[in-house]
Amino acid sequence: MTNLPQGWEVKKLGEISEIVTGSTPSKSNLDFYGKDYPFFKPSDFEQGYFLENAGDNLSKLGFDKARQLPPKTILVVCIGSLGKVALTRVIGSCNQQINAIIPHKNIIAEYIYYYCISSKFQSILFSKAPQTTLAILNKTEFSKLEIIYPKDIKEQERIVGILDESFAKIDESIKILEQDLLNLDELMQSTLQKAFNPLKDNTKENYQLPQGWEWKSLGEIANVKGGKRLPKGENLLDNNTKFAYIRVADFQDNGTINLQNIKFINENTYNILKNYKIYDDNLYISIAGTIGKSGIIPKELNGAILTENAVKLEYIQNNISNKFMYFFTLSNVFKTQIQTSTKIVAQPKLAITRLKQIQIPLPPLQEQEQIASHLDELSLNIKNLKQNYQAQIKDLQELKNSLLDKAFKGNL
Repeated sequence: MTNLPQGWEVKKLGEISEIVTGSTPSKSNLDFYGKDYPFFKPSDFEQGYFLENAGDNLSKLGFDKARQLPPKTILVVCIGSLGKVALTRVIGSCNQQINAIIPHKNIIAEYIYYYCISSKFQSILFSKAPQTTLAILNKTEFSKLEIIYPKDIKEQERIVGILDESFAKIDESIKILEQDLLNLDELMQSTLQKAFNPLKDNTKENYQLPQGWEWKSLGEIANVKGGKRLPKGENLLDNNTKFAYIRVADFQDNGTINLQNIKFINENTYNILKNYKIYDDNLYISIAGTIGKSGIIPKELNGAILTENAVKLEYIQNNISNKFMYFFTLSNVFKTQIQTSTKIVAQPKLAITRLKQIQIPLPPLQEQEQIASHLDELSLNIKNLKQNYQAQIKDLQELKNSLLDKAFKGNL
């Protein structure tokens, strides 16, 4: 490696630390597990720079059988969720998905942690892992990965000090923005609650409604029709045959369809399934797997075939606003009812007969349209604010990457 800053050097991880691959004490021996020592797994790594707590813990007996790690050990996932990094703050152990870096005295743990989360290190890590279904980088290859660092411990500490302070400020800003995003969700849900329970009646079922409103079951106002699975032996196609097939995987959180990954079927299959078309004046609702995900079909997919894991609503009368019904499906009034109606099995399933029994607080059409218009405007404003907050979060994350890049070029 050329153009190193003065006083810096390049070493393999195995040269500046002891590399330890974790192990899992036998699950069949319950005496190995207790409350004495944290047993770290990739799912615990959300704590990142301050890893102290684990979902599982070992007893003293189990800890004696495990790989024992001192505080300030850097953990890097090298099987599965490749590249996740954490820095322990307590004595503990880890499972076999993780390679642990126990630093020698000439380099500080915090510096290694920051280097391991840098895009420079992460790209090298991924390039060394074989391209298989399950990403794996073994201890031998991991130990050969290089790290650049200043030989002077005080310079390492100076760099870490700047990164600590900068990252703390950035993380606080991100935390505020994430709370702002949650507040927007709460605002939307609060507004939905007021829209569909305007008298604020606390009765759990069939609460009091304003004059002119009435409770109607879904089956009373619409034909609820399920979609259809592909005939045996038929497959979905990537090429655009003009005959789209809509899956639950295509349903987006914003009440429409993701057009980027739409699958298609051939004309013969389309003709076989033609009774299961969905149109842009229908509302769709998922009834298997992810229950209750709803939306309105975009005009580009008018006449597409709908999956068997969803239903469409065909309104019996012309006094129903499709947008009103869409916003109703976002409300807790709807969600609470489908939760109690869903059969919990390996894949959750909501029977169409139960869906038809869902109760809807229904105002006259003109009021439905007014409510839908208000919610539509609020939803659009919230969407724009969310995009703004998410863009700010992305910029802050990129600022972290920029600081790390400068740090390991000696420009910090």
